[in-house]
Amino acid sequence: MSLTWGQIRKHWLQIVGDNPAAVGESYDHLTEGYRSVAANHAVRVPELAAIDESLTATAGNDYVEMSGLDFDTYAILDVFNVTQGFPTEPEPGGMTGRRRYLDTTGKPPSGTITHYQRDGVRLYVRNTPSAETVLRVRVQRQVATVTAGDINSSPLTPAQFDWAIIYYAASNFYSVHPRIEGDPATNYATYYLNLAREKISERVDPRVEEDRPRREAFRVQGYQLGPRTRWGR
Repeated sequence: MSLTWGQIRKHWLQIVGDNPAAVGESYDHLTEGYRSVAANHAVRVPELAAIDESLTATAGNDYVEMSGLDFDTYAILDVFNVTQGFPTEPEPGGMTGRRRYLDTTGKPPSGTITHYQRDGVRLYVRNTPSAETVLRVRVQRQVATVTAGDINSSPLTPAQFDWAIIYYAASNFYSVHPRIEGDPATNYATYYLNLAREKISERVDPRVEEDRPRREAFRVQGYQLGPRTRWGR
């Protein structure tokens, strides 16, 4: 079971010292530690993914507001056109590539939504929907700011990353308040940053385990290259 934010804060204060600066800034540094773990490419955990089943693109509008999603978004992972029943694709070339499809209205032609592109606070689509279209959007969440009100709750990330949060938060604290006592050759911000990275590297990405039973064939014309069976077929 994950530590609560109250327990995480207690361990963090034991590292950085129970001084006025640490107490007053604790949730700022814990938030930064939390975000550092959540944004780490090595931490691909399902707990950070979420699905909004009912984001609606209205007829004649070539975008929807990101604020319409149920979750704060770090990244868009997938968009599915529920109304027509097929997956959409990221816009090739991003917003710059999208401009080739714009007409004199500054929008893509009217039709079925087949592509999407996040830009700022909007999710742009192509084509411009001719009728109200429901989109199912899978996102990687942007973790929320930690506050005193969260003291009895726990991070979204699994328990094995609790100490990485603590170490990242300690590194952030010492980057703002360099520690000068003790060994002057020790950079405590770097020291705890390395501890956080080591803690993350010890953990096996759950996707590695979940992908073990997958069997995917690679096809070229006239051949099929795939896992060999026990009968050699």
